[in-house]
Amino acid sequence: MGERTSHKDAKETPETAHDCVCVCVCVCACACADPYVKIWLLIDGKKTEKRKTSVSERTLNPTYNELFMFCFPYERVRQASLSVSVMDKDRFGRNELIGRVVLGAKSGPTEVKHWNDMFAKSRQPVARWHLLRDFR
Repeated sequence: MGERTSHKDAKETPETAHDCVCVCVCVCACACADPYVKIWLLIDGKKTEKRKTSVSERTLNPTYNELFMFCFPYERVRQASLSVSVMDKDRFGRNELIGRVVLGAKSGPTEVKHWNDMFAKSRQPVARWHLLRDFR
C-alpha cells in the first residue's frame, strides 16, 4: 500500500481484495519547464495520501508512464476524490502550479464519468484527457 509501481506489477493482495478499494492512476501529462505530477487522495476534502511522478527536466511534452495505487475503505468512495496537479519544479524557489483537475463523485461531469469508469472497470486502465484548471 502506498508504493509506486508499474501497471504490470499491480496485483490483488489480501489487503486490497476484501475491505478496501484500490484506485490506480496512470499519469500522462503535458506541461512546461521541469514538470512533474502530484496526486493527493482526499477523503472528505482532507489530504490523506500523496504520490508524485518523477520530474521531466527541460521539456514541453513530458510523458509519465507511472501508475499509483491508493487504497481506502469501500464505504468512503462517495467521500473520496483525487486531486491531480501538474507542477513546475523550481530549483531556486517554490514549485509553481501549472494546473489541476479533481476526480471524484462531486466533480464536473467529465471528471465524474472518469471516476465512475475507474470503479466500473476495476483493475483495468481507464485513460481520459482532462482540461487543467488554475485553482490559485
